Amino acid sequence: MPGSIVNPARLPPRARDSVCEQCHLSGEARIPNPGKQLSDFRPDQNLEEVYSVYVSGVSPDPLRPKALKVISQAQQLALSTCARQSHGNLWCGTCHDPHEQPADPQQYFRSRCLSCHGTALLTSHPRPNADCVACHMPRRPATDGAHTVFTDHRIARRPPAEPGTPGNDRPSALVAWYALPAALQQRNLGLAEVEVGERSKSFQMVFQGHQRLVACLPEFPNDPAVLTSIGQVLLGAGRGIDAATVFERVIRIEPDVASNYLHEGLAWKTAHNNQKAIEYLEKALERDPLLEQPYRELAKTYSEAGNNAMVRVTMDRYRRAFPKSLEAKTAAVGETGPSSFH
Repeated sequence: MPGSIVNPARLPPRARDSVCEQCHLSGEARIPNPGKQLSDFRPDQNLEEVYSVYVSGVSPDPLRPKALKVISQAQQLALSTCARQSHGNLWCGTCHDPHEQPADPQQYFRSRCLSCHGTALLTSHPRPNADCVACHMPRRPATDGAHTVFTDHRIARRPPAEPGTPGNDRPSALVAWYALPAALQQRNLGLAEVEVGERSKSFQMVFQGHQRLVACLPEFPNDPAVLTSIGQVLLGAGRGIDAATVFERVIRIEPDVASNYLHEGLAWKTAHNNQKAIEYLEKALERDPLLEQPYRELAKTYSEAGNNAMVRVTMDRYRRAFPKSLEAKTAAVGETGPSSFH
């Protein structure tokens, strides 16, 4: 349809870069703004209109590079001296044409480098100088790519032998890749800290994020994301009844979302109220029969109570819903014992 395709090169720099960043800037966490989903982004928007990307606090410092991640090319390029000194002129499309696969990549990308640096560079550059990318953008192992290597887009003048190792990537302070409206800064940062802290098992980061969310709750009293994150932290701390109270608020706001009932069921299970746990887990399956976790949690709850008949009924339902599920098949081997579900 005429006019439906957006050419990023014709957009303002921030919107232009956002088109690439939607896929090539994963960061540590992506936090949707209130009422938004990641999929709501459309070309011609700034990414921050829909969601914010959080990166490690040391990542924006070119002198302290982290280990290479797969989906971080936009972040790496923005840290390069070339990009920082181009005043916004160097972007992904400077070197990459989505409609062209160069027959001679070495010569193709060399010409892109010389279009900025000029052919005069060839007289002063040490030899060999025919393959710019091989020297200044080497391929490196990625920490999150499972035995794969990816091109390092930092365009270093003298690339370090190894710019970081997975063991050194301990949780650090998170920062927004691009500035947010003041009203969203504490909300989005708190959500990011809880998400990254839980993933990296950093109690300090989870606690810090939880404090931010509790502090901004008066401004976001009916925000499902904020309430769910607070409830998850309470649940992780073993405060089942407090978590159930929070998740009940989420259910009132979003009564048709199955995961809300799953969270409520887990909260009551933590509070040792199996009757309520079963009630809410069943409600989760009523709203989404293809949600796997409620089946497993129901089976564990019945198993711990010694109700083997209901374990079998639940596992039969699980297998019918997921006939190809390896977990359902293997759990069925010993479904009369509680150890099968732990």
